[in-house]
Amino acid sequence: MPTITTAPVSPVSGIKCTVVFTLTHIDGEATVIEAGNYIRVWCVIAPTDSELDKKLKADALARVLVFEGDAPIDRDDVDELRKAKWHHKFDKGGKYTFVVQNYSLPAEWGGGYQGDIRAYQTDANGNPTAEKKEDVEQTVTLYVAQKLTSPIGAGTDRAELTCVVKEATIIETTLATHGIVTPAIVNPKSDRARAAIDDSNVQTALSGLKNSVAVLSLGTLSTIVSDIRSKQNAHNTSVGVHNTGDSTNAILSELASDPTPKTLMEFVNAALLRMRRHRLNDNGNGTASAAYHQISGNGKADFKYTPLFQSVSTPEDAYAALADLWRCHEGHRTNTAVHSSADVTNVLSVSSPILLVHKRFLEALAASAANPSPADSSAASLLRTWGWKDS
Repeated sequence: MPTITTAPVSPVSGIKCTVVFTLTHIDGEATVIEAGNYIRVWCVIAPTDSELDKKLKADALARVLVFEGDAPIDRDDVDELRKAKWHHKFDKGGKYTFVVQNYSLPAEWGGGYQGDIRAYQTDANGNPTAEKKEDVEQTVTLYVAQKLTSPIGAGTDRAELTCVVKEATIIETTLATHGIVTPAIVNPKSDRARAAIDDSNVQTALSGLKNSVAVLSLGTLSTIVSDIRSKQNAHNTSVGVHNTGDSTNAILSELASDPTPKTLMEFVNAALLRMRRHRLNDNGNGTASAAYHQISGNGKADFKYTPLFQSVSTPEDAYAALADLWRCHEGHRTNTAVHSSADVTNVLSVSSPILLVHKRFLEALAASAANPSPADSSAASLLRTWGWKDS
């Protein structure tokens, strides 16, 4: 049966690739050249709203012819197999299903030996015939990778986190092979965001996404949300590290019940508000209306670990803000500038490589000086975080 391969191995939507149909079948342990010198390919299933899907639906067609052409012998192949090459740019990633049929078309000579499949086909009288179907139609599938982007950062200091996914995996793409480098953070909207992209911790976290399983990289939201709620509430009420415990700014259990992309916003907005109030000694009546954080009788506000997100209104920002809650909780609980001692008990257990990228990016934005990239100076990195611009 015809087999299908691609160059590159993982084609990406929007980038031209080569689809190779090889006319072979397996007979025991040997690869045998199939009869035929011509091939036709029809698409029968395509990703929703792709060009091929629209063609199939527009005319209520069962199949759309996408390629037909010669399958010449590939002299570079060790077995000298026949290969037909289709150069195409898929507009959308996903699973494509094709039906492939190989044919023998009339040749201009009688072959080099009896039974030579390269010779013209003849009828019972030895006369050349028209095209001849070889074997039966075969169904093959092709997975095309899809580039996806999501905002990263907070406020005006944003960029785009870009990944390419194929089936269940976030794959690595390179400039030489695919024409695009991913995973990557691109299109910074500010100098501070540009500096954060080059932060060494951010780049290390990005490397952790390469060839990872998407569902594992995203993390289990119900577990993450439940952990943030329980650990934040437990920290706030801990009298061992606070001047007075804070039970006013508790996150309600109802808000952490099996979040969906839509309902996650409810939890995140509640958690951001209560975290900010706790940091500012605010029981709901304004800054310094409570005395949660005091050192030697002096009230302390933890601005260092106050969320960069004020609130969220989209699922993508709600997800990114989980990383801000993670960042601030982990920094605040051990900050002895506002606590009598570090809270070593309420440690978050977040397992999400994607959230780690967000967290590292937010850490770079919040830092007085980002970790400079190998090609940058520490002075330039420091000044950019305070609003200086390249000129």
